Formats: sequence, C-alpha cells, structure tokens
Amino acid sequence: RMSASPAAALGVHRPDLKRVANHRVRRRGAMAPIEAAFRVASTDAAYTQAEAPIDLDALNLFLRDSRAIALDPNGEPVTLVMGNEAADLDSIVSAITYALHVTRRSCIDYEWMDRDPPDPVTGDFDGWNNEKESQCELRFAVPYVACAREDLPLRGDAAWLLDDIGVDVDSIVFADDLDPMALDASGRLRDVVLVDHNVPPAKHRELLGKTTRVIDHHVDEELYPLECDVMIGPVGSCATLIAEQASEEAEIGIDGMLGHGYTGNARGLWAGPLAKMIAAAILVDTQNLDVNNERTRMEDYVWCHRLAAFAGYEDVEAMTSLYETLKRKRFDQSGLSPRDLLRRDYKQWTLGDDVCVGIASFGVALNAMGDAGVVKATCDAFMRDRGVHVLVLMSAFEGEDGSFKRQLGFTSLDDENAQLCEKMATAIGDGLGGLRTIEGAGGAFGAMAFHQGDAKASRKKVQPLLAEFLEAEKAAADGVG
Repeated sequence: RMSASPAAALGVHRPDLKRVANHRVRRRGAMAPIEAAFRVASTDAAYTQAEAPIDLDALNLFLRDSRAIALDPNGEPVTLVMGNEAADLDSIVSAITYALHVTRRSCIDYEWMDRDPPDPVTGDFDGWNNEKESQCELRFAVPYVACAREDLPLRGDAAWLLDDIGVDVDSIVFADDLDPMALDASGRLRDVVLVDHNVPPAKHRELLGKTTRVIDHHVDEELYPLECDVMIGPVGSCATLIAEQASEEAEIGIDGMLGHGYTGNARGLWAGPLAKMIAAAILVDTQNLDVNNERTRMEDYVWCHRLAAFAGYEDVEAMTSLYETLKRKRFDQSGLSPRDLLRRDYKQWTLGDDVCVGIASFGVALNAMGDAGVVKATCDAFMRDRGVHVLVLMSAFEGEDGSFKRQLGFTSLDDENAQLCEKMATAIGDGLGGLRTIEGAGGAFGAMAFHQGDAKASRKKVQPLLAEFLEAEKAAADGVG
C-alpha cells in the first residue's frame, strides 16, 4: 500500500539520491559535530533518508542515536519531546513518533536546502549555498517518557505493543534516565515540545519558557509562550493530531479536510511500526472508535483507518482484534509482581490522629498475589518506605462465574496498628455491604482478608469511611462527643 513519491506526484524533480550521498561523503570532513551524530552521510541512517520507509531497524536506530546524544554530557543541544506524567500508551507513542519526525525532517531539509539547485540540464550540483545553509539547522529530537523505566510493565497495553512490534525499549529515554532540568542547566536543552499535555508538571514548570511546540487534546490552559506553535484539538487521541501534524509538516498534501483520497505515507513515516503504534493509541483512547464515546471524532476515524491499513490491518475485524488484545493487556495484571500490584494504583492520606493510611487498588484476587511470605514481606517493605501505619488492599476482579467481585485486606507493621486494622474492618464493614473472611488468604493477611459484600463500593467510598472512623477515634481520645 506504499504510494509513489509525493514529489513525483507533484511533478517536482529531485536529484538521484546516490548522487546526493556522494556529495555527503565528499563533504564529510567539514561536518559539524552534531551532523556527524545524525549520521547524515552514513548508509545505515535510514531514518534520515528522504522517502526511505521507517521500518523497525530505522526506528530502533533512531532510538539508540537519540538516547546516546541525550545522555552524552558533551553532546550538542537537543529538542526534548515530552509526553505527560501519566505516560500512557497515547503519550508514549506521540513522543516517539513526533521526535523521530522532527529529527528526520531536519535532516532531510538540511540535505536539500543547503545546496545550490542542480543544473536544470545535466542535473549536476554546482556546489554548496552557504547563504541557504545558514537559514536551516540540524535538530535532534529526543522522545522523553515521563515515568520510571521500571513502571512500564504497569502500563500493560503499552508494554505489550512495544514488545509485539519489536521496539528496542532499552533505548527509550525514561524519567529516571534523564533529568530535563539538569539538561537545561547544562546548556544542552535546545527547546521543548509538549505532546499529550500543554503544561509541564510543577517540577518541570520552568521549562515552559523553552516550549516551542504543543500538540495536545486536553483543555487548553494557555500557559505556554505567545510565540509557541500550538495545535490543541478536541479529538479522542493525541496520536490523531500527531499523525495529522507530522504528515502536514512532511509536505504531504491532503485532498480535503478529512484526508479523502490521501494515500501518501509522509515520506515513508507511516511504513509499519509507527503506523501500528499510532493506530493502536487511537483505538485505545476511542474505545475502538466507538461513536458513543463522546471523545471520538471523525479525525480519529479517518487517521486510524489510514494508518491501520499501512500497518497491515485492512478491515474492521482486524482492527477490532488488535483493540481487544490491547484492552486485555491493559487490564491484565496476572504477570505483575506483588510490589507492582501495590504501586500500580496507590494513594495515601494522613487521617484522624496522624494515622497514615495507604490504599492500593489492583485487579487480582488477594490470594493470587503470589507466595504468602513474599507478599507479606513486600507489604512490610512498602509500608516502611512510605511511612504508612495501615495498608489497605482493594482487589477488584472477575470471578470464575463471570461476576465482578471485590476483596478487602488490611495489614500493618506492629501489634498496635494490627489492632487498629481490626477496629477499622469492624467499623466500615456495614458501609461496604458486609465483610466476609476469605478462606485461604490468611498466610499474608491473617484474618484480615475479606470478601466485600457491595462490589460497587470502590476506593472513593472506602476512603471516606476510614476517614470518618479515624476522626471519631480521635474525638473519643480527646474526650469529645
């Protein structure tokens, strides 16, 4: 389904790439350091070649190069393409795709723009146009995933998709690999592109001053600089806007506002891996392009179908199968370690008389978390690390009979707080439809593991009940009431 060269379709003559490559080699000795890092003159830099498809090898080469230059303390300044803190599938895909596009477009533009035009008769190059060369610059963009590397398995759909495609995850830059503020302080942060959000988190708020581009589908907080190039649209997935903007910036003409008749693949950008990544993100965010999903828009539908076709998903059945796999992987927690289960969806509060209570929510039964001794040791270490007095475990899952079930567990580090756990369970049980002791879960939680009567009662109901009980305890200790 690959289209002819857009340049050829428009009747634009471009010199033979082999001759261009020869010119690159002759100029190699005069290269600036960053140009060498781009490997513009190298035969293996597939992601810098005009019209060359971005296959898996090219994608992984880009990720390795971008990581190397980002972590090199003596490297040239880079553009950081930052996804949001949630680091979900949409954010990860958007950051990787747009960073590769920015880098590739820079290399291609540099190679075409800094030459005198070829002789119209012979096609020979007359030399280098220094005036034009001064008007363009090489730009290396680095995708930044705003979570710790160890947290990727918690995002089951993203972890599965990257592995299924064959993406070199070890070469992706995660939050614990690179500190954007330190990069800026070192003078190596050229600028920032925000994707899937339009305001950096508080710890990175100072980077707003260096933000030159925003592509997002959330509410516009309008805190970016006035000169910033902004695309914020009410679509279901940021990946839709990434596909749209990258295609437009790659100088691919779209026939009609919604892309009718468009068969180009953005100079090879949508040649397999990236097409599948973008289509997958759109499917997840729009719940398989569900028209009843208030966020789904026609743009999501058009771009998802176009790119799914480039990725080999030719019909609705194939796309639905991909979506169902992603959905299953997103919620499948059976392969997570006890520690990952605890931190996957965790919140804590200081309630009553300075009692620190943590609530961990996850999707497997309490007695399916793993070996009882390992689970207990993990819970103890988790509480010590966070200074928690009482840890509440909330399990929600589908039972063998297909019905939705909830379980509740309590654990602590000492006898005093163990007694508090018992009082908590007694106090809040009625508000949760009753608590019935789980047979066989006692190894990790003693007698403090329960079936929850009201399967609809989530953390939003449990936390207020705990707060009410602990406030009453505090009042009683103070002699009030």
